[in-house]
Amino acid sequence: PLKPNAYLFCVSILLSNLSLAANQELKISYKQPFKQLDLLTSASFKQQGSHLNYRHFDIGIRKPFPYLGDGWSYDLHFRQTHTHKKPGKRSVEKRTYLQLKKKFSSKKISFLPSLDWQIRGRQELRFRQQIGRSWRSRLKLSAKKKHALFNSHPFISYEYYYDYLNHDITKKSAEAGLQFSKYRALTPSIYLKHSSSYKKQKWHSYSGVVFKLAF
Repeated sequence: PLKPNAYLFCVSILLSNLSLAANQELKISYKQPFKQLDLLTSASFKQQGSHLNYRHFDIGIRKPFPYLGDGWSYDLHFRQTHTHKKPGKRSVEKRTYLQLKKKFSSKKISFLPSLDWQIRGRQELRFRQQIGRSWRSRLKLSAKKKHALFNSHPFISYEYYYDYLNHDITKKSAEAGLQFSKYRALTPSIYLKHSSSYKKQKWHSYSGVVFKLAF
């Protein structure tokens, strides 16, 4: 494991690199075991240039789902998002979602290292100002190197979003980065994120750097 001084040095380097990116995101998550459940909470902040244009707050519960086999769990969450499209104009969304997740591992095969895999499906019921109710499905596949490389685990992920109102895929997102070894109660990650959203008959791209703190 990293020594405290080396750990703080790495985190400071990551934060300085994050501050240089045009689009930046900060994610904070916390998990607290409670009997047979995990109590979950998270917050996210997105800044484009000098403008903080998005934030969300999320609470939920997670429970193992052994009836489907090892590694299965399900979540129930409530999330509220605030999007600032223009100065003085804010859009609020209230979202309830159910999540089903499967974790499994694969052994080293030829040039591929041992990997930890995760498949996550979500069903989201969304209530948006000036738009109304909609229903969206999300599917995400993630792969992370099982054994640490220089005290970090490289990972990649891909997710698509299907909107039942539009009967089509309306967003795609890819991520690649590093999850650092846990130090005390903190597991930090830094990664690049690229997404494409379909709005007003056109695809709009977004790229940014994300710094995540998981407790």
